[in-house]
Amino acid sequence: SNEPMGVRHGLQQGSGKYADDQTDLWEIPSDPPSDILFAVDQSCSMDDDQTSLGNNFSSFISQLSSYTSDWQVTVVNDDDGCTNSGVLTASTNNYQNTFASAVRQGGGWYTEAGLYVTAAGVENTDPGECNNSFMREDALLHIVMVSDEPEQSPASWSSYVNAVIAKKGSSANVRFSAIAGDYPGGCGTADAGTGYYEAVSATGGVFLSICSNWASNMEALADASVQLTDFELSHTAVEDSIVVYVDGTQRNNGWTYDGVNNAVVFSANIPEEGETVQIDYAAAANCD
Repeated sequence: SNEPMGVRHGLQQGSGKYADDQTDLWEIPSDPPSDILFAVDQSCSMDDDQTSLGNNFSSFISQLSSYTSDWQVTVVNDDDGCTNSGVLTASTNNYQNTFASAVRQGGGWYTEAGLYVTAAGVENTDPGECNNSFMREDALLHIVMVSDEPEQSPASWSSYVNAVIAKKGSSANVRFSAIAGDYPGGCGTADAGTGYYEAVSATGGVFLSICSNWASNMEALADASVQLTDFELSHTAVEDSIVVYVDGTQRNNGWTYDGVNNAVVFSANIPEEGETVQIDYAAAANCD
């Protein structure tokens, strides 16, 4: 400027305002539906593990039944992801024997690629496909992979996880778990479950050692099949504005905000059946 008085300064002050205030509510169901899909490595080194898995299915169902009777289980071991067991429910005759037999059947080129097989299994849940009666809209989808080798799918682990989430429609209703070799060093005769570990960590599942107690492992899988820990928000949240209530009582700890999935994730004092979760937050504005 050619202002004759030279340079002058002016102070401006302002404050921002959130675009909108939001409240999201969830009621934890008393008999929550759960769809559980198993994929089991069929390579020769897995014979004893397949037997242990089948023999301890009763521990899994006993623990699961303490939470819900509305469960469905299927086994997919073939490259096409089609069921080896049919859809097992609490009313299926001899479901224990059917499961134990199914986890020792099938396989193919991708038997050590659990993510490839399970993603194919979920993709085949449309009407008319081989798994059409398995995946229910309102149920938690819990995918369990069992192997003594690293995950060996042709694409990245994240591509299969994202494909399953897209098919299900919500990351909050998808959980991957694995029974595999300890990460990162492996255990006994099992190599580290690389790839499985990352998929489990990304979705809040449980990563269990294939070298440890099978009954305990199966009980832990049952726990992970019903507990709702991730609460995906309906709008993009401003993290610092989030306030969480469980049955009307504010929770200041035991949870974190996952910005990637825009979800509140509980790691302790997980809400139980019959409780109501309320999350208040400010929605971030979309600026052009």
